[in-house]
Amino acid sequence: MDEKYYKNNPRDEGQRTLMDLLANDDDIEEQFVIRELLSYLIQKMKDECSELEFKSFFLFHRGYSYDEIAQRQNRHSKSIDNALYRARKRAEKIVS
Repeated sequence: MDEKYYKNNPRDEGQRTLMDLLANDDDIEEQFVIRELLSYLIQKMKDECSELEFKSFFLFHRGYSYDEIAQRQNRHSKSIDNALYRARKRAEKIVS
């Protein structure tokens, strides 16, 4: 959980990890809200995504490349690309 999100993405240079956000001792209430929101989002993604979509989405956000995810899932990269597209659309729907 302490890995950088999107570590394979060049746009990520200034991103903080989830643990960075939660390590801020200044606002316990904010930490609680962040944890609750993350828990809700993870559960909704589990409920609304296929197993391939959820695992791919999770691994991608842990920093794995499409090829690494494809290897772990024993799938083609294009299959992972499609699963991530569907998972992103579902995530957008959840947070909107």
